[in-house]
Amino acid sequence: MLSGLELSNGWVVIDRIPSFPGGTGSTFSTPYIVERDERRAFLKAIDFTRALADDDPARALEQLTRIFNFERDLVKACTDRRMRNVIRVLDEGSTSVPNSGPVPRVNYLIFELADGDIRRIMRLNADLDATWAFRSLKEVALGIAQLHDAGIAHQDLKPSNVLDVQGIYKVADLGRASRRSERGPFDDLRCAGDPHYITPEQMYGFTLTDWDARRRASDLYHLGSLLLFLLTGVTASAALYGNLAPAHLPPPWGTWGGTFDQVVVHLREGTGRVTDDIPVFSDPQIHENVVARFVELCDPDPRTRGHPKNRIGTGSQYSLERYVSHFDALSARARRRVVHALHE
Repeated sequence: MLSGLELSNGWVVIDRIPSFPGGTGSTFSTPYIVERDERRAFLKAIDFTRALADDDPARALEQLTRIFNFERDLVKACTDRRMRNVIRVLDEGSTSVPNSGPVPRVNYLIFELADGDIRRIMRLNADLDATWAFRSLKEVALGIAQLHDAGIAHQDLKPSNVLDVQGIYKVADLGRASRRSERGPFDDLRCAGDPHYITPEQMYGFTLTDWDARRRASDLYHLGSLLLFLLTGVTASAALYGNLAPAHLPPPWGTWGGTFDQVVVHLREGTGRVTDDIPVFSDPQIHENVVARFVELCDPDPRTRGHPKNRIGTGSQYSLERYVSHFDALSARARRRVVHALHE
């Protein structure tokens, strides 16, 4: 639809990016490659025409406009704060589209272009390099921490939303984010993000009113899920629920009829079984540290999730500062072992 157009801000739309299995994207947006002054970038175009097919097009257009404006304001605020590990928005605007029917203009956001998401790196490195895995986790933790410091929770952290931008791993796609200072368009949903990554509290309908416990805690769980995915290729949600008996799963997946507090003991047992699938590192200290970090980040109870020292300290229980340090130390230790092995 936009291919070949020159936008008023000088960007030229090169071509549409085809969808692929497992890719991310909104029902109401279309991705393109754009170029200006020999620099390429990623354009996200919002397709308002699809809302016109809704049974209540006026309401659908109102909701879609709210979603777009919320994301636009959010990503611009992140860029203004110079968040190094959050994808940057470069430009935004609207353009007229010839022969586009009842909605002649398209709104868009232009982001820095990534070399691919974290799964691409995994495919290129079949024998997973632990040094790389821990370094990428450190940068993702930094990105989420930068968002949290600004009162923003991502809520949809997953492998396809971690992008490699010239060797720096950045958190992307804030379309499902929550902002402490403003009610977001997805804040009323039990699970704002991808349901394949649903947290235990969301799965069982256990909703906390405290913003940190409800929003930031879910980001910690998804960070732990990313840790497991990089090491095993399986997400925490899939691994946990696959290790539970039907009697301990809520309908329609199982027959559990008790409270969340009653099922937590079974969820913790399932989490323990998941740790058995984490590869055993030759360095016992690395393995022990990895298992501990996973158990803390993916604690099924959001009220006890996070680093143990955070829970007894004066700062936030959901602070990621210690995890940034842990992943940095793990990466350095793994790198030293590689160097040592090469010189043996």
